[in-house]
Amino acid sequence: MEDEKRIKVQALGFAKTFQTCLRTAVTFGIGHPPAAGQMQQSYDSLNLLLKQFGQFTLGFVDQRVLLNKVLTTDKGLAPLENEFGKRNIGAITFEMGATFADFRRCLEVISASPSLIAEQGGLAAYLYVREISKIRVIPAPKGQQRTESGDIIVETDVDTLLASRSAPKLGPLAGTDILDLMLRSSGVDMPAGFDGSQQATIDLMRASVRGSLISTSGNPEKSFETLGKMLQEMSPDFMLSAFPLEKQEQMRNQPPDRVAAEFMEDTALQWAVKQLTAVPGSSDAFVIEKDVISVLLRCLKATNTAERLAWKIEELFREYYLPMGTYERIKAELQWYQLPLRRRQEELSRLPRFNTFTARRLQDLLKELVEQGITNGATQLAQHFFLSLSEADNTLQPEEVEWAGAVLSTTANIPAVVHQGIDILSQALGSEYLASLHAAISSCLASTAQSASIYEDYESVLMVGSTLERLANSNPELHSSCCASHLRHLLPPSSIERVIEIAIEKRNDPAWVKTAARLWTYGGPLSVESLLDRLENETDAKIRLFLIRQLSNMPQGIELVRQRLHDERWFVVRNACVVLAEMKDPELLNELGPLLRHSHDRVQEAVFQSIVRSRKPERAAILADSLTSLRGRLLEQALDELLFLKDPKTVPSLKQFIESQKPGSQQTKAFQSLGVIPGDATVHCLADLLADTRLDLVTRRGAMQTMMRMPNPLAHELVARFAVTAWRDPLGPEAQKARAALAR
Repeated sequence: MEDEKRIKVQALGFAKTFQTCLRTAVTFGIGHPPAAGQMQQSYDSLNLLLKQFGQFTLGFVDQRVLLNKVLTTDKGLAPLENEFGKRNIGAITFEMGATFADFRRCLEVISASPSLIAEQGGLAAYLYVREISKIRVIPAPKGQQRTESGDIIVETDVDTLLASRSAPKLGPLAGTDILDLMLRSSGVDMPAGFDGSQQATIDLMRASVRGSLISTSGNPEKSFETLGKMLQEMSPDFMLSAFPLEKQEQMRNQPPDRVAAEFMEDTALQWAVKQLTAVPGSSDAFVIEKDVISVLLRCLKATNTAERLAWKIEELFREYYLPMGTYERIKAELQWYQLPLRRRQEELSRLPRFNTFTARRLQDLLKELVEQGITNGATQLAQHFFLSLSEADNTLQPEEVEWAGAVLSTTANIPAVVHQGIDILSQALGSEYLASLHAAISSCLASTAQSASIYEDYESVLMVGSTLERLANSNPELHSSCCASHLRHLLPPSSIERVIEIAIEKRNDPAWVKTAARLWTYGGPLSVESLLDRLENETDAKIRLFLIRQLSNMPQGIELVRQRLHDERWFVVRNACVVLAEMKDPELLNELGPLLRHSHDRVQEAVFQSIVRSRKPERAAILADSLTSLRGRLLEQALDELLFLKDPKTVPSLKQFIESQKPGSQQTKAFQSLGVIPGDATVHCLADLLADTRLDLVTRRGAMQTMMRMPNPLAHELVARFAVTAWRDPLGPEAQKARAALAR
């Protein structure tokens, strides 16, 4: 009871912080400075709830607050209910793994003005092009939408409205389009030729119920609940034709929940009989029986009618002459499910080792314990299971590894269990006697790391990473397809994003930054991509510098960064240049050289600075080759750099630049850079410029003056020769004066 009160207080606390965030975003916009702190506080509250439940729903139904599966009242949340109603929002479901960026995006989306949402065709159309990862916005049921002033819009006649308010309720989760909600609970698509007739609707409902029971991703409880809601609106008598003639009169005038339960039970049993009679005595009989038991248990959990379901099963077995042994096993499973949770836990905790049937009971019970928040019970039971695996030692079986994976997935939010499971599986992974299970165990550990990371249990990720890394390094060739291949996929994308958010928040904590860097290596290429994406969208200069430093320590991502050099967005290219320079890319100059011709000035500047700071001697030739493409201040800086480097390899490019330029300060500086380069090649280059009559006199005069200032005797000799041979040239007299000056 104390836990329930505490959880309710936490949930209401989050709802109130979310209300503050939404009202701030609505009034001032999502970028309002105080909003950042409010959003972080609200997200932290949400994260605590997600770690406990894996999913959290906040909404409003009939003027009450919906907190997951709890309906309560709180007048302090009336403003939030009003904001939801004006936008036709019934509830928002947050899933584990939602990052702060997802949370911020959610607030940004739902804080839009109601008029904007209406202009775009309503909430469904508005959300269609604004999908939010790990967060689902659910439209409100009819009759809950409000006007700008907060008044509720009645979308039906008065009689129907009053009848719907007095009808018995099965639950608060019905959506605006009940049939669509029911299909969603089972993963069944609306048939293309659906005509909305009574029989077509019943067939579709049966397919939906069957899908929710058979599919592991289906939700029988929600399917049952939605079916009951549908019968409230259509009248239970609508379903009479779905039952046998002898049963129709019995079902007439029954409450919706009873009709829904009977319909779900009959659907489950029809499927079960079809499966059991399809291949009697075949080698697949064991698997089929297992599937049948699973479906019937899912039906029982949804309808809670064990006695009636058991009676129906017995009748069908007698009618179809099915093996009574199978019936007894099914009956035993139903009776087992009816035992109290504590009793079932005690029974399983006495087992020295698990088999197929007890393992299924274990997995089902763990799911119930976790869903109901009985963490201590789930911890004790799971730890007993792993103890049995530890005692199995070298007799561990493939199916036990599979069960271990299922248990770890179910208890991923309980670190004590996950750590014990990883320890035991890690020991088995290194056993030479279990070499045949090595691939399965390494895969199980990798999946466990991914599940644990969603709950921010990064210690488990590091434990798995260390184990796989140790084995991969011990024999790289042997472990290339198992441990090594999993080593770069231990974090899913959402967890990588979350690690980035935490690292930015704790960037002044060296220990955590070091941990984050190690975690990113276990995320593989996705980590590099995520850091680059965050860098592209980050506006804070300090955070940008932090991200660049983290990327510089990830040499495995060099190729991914290089790919960004070809992006159409200038700031992406600029970021890639800076990151590659920080990474000390061995091919830096070859990669960046062509980008000195980029059309955007800020890209040119980033490339130029990266090339200059590389201090590589080859940079002179690359800068000289790009002189004709550089602009303004960068051109002057490039010429200054060449003046300092005095690289003979730059002579041809400098000559080409001088020839292409009009007389002016830049050409003069180019002559200065060229004139300090030692060697006869420089002299001959300047002599060619002097003798080229296609050039203007100012350029040619600049070449002659540069030659006169050079200490190389060959330069003076060539000027003197020009004075003699080109006495008719307009520069002849100047050359003769220069020759005379040299003679003195």
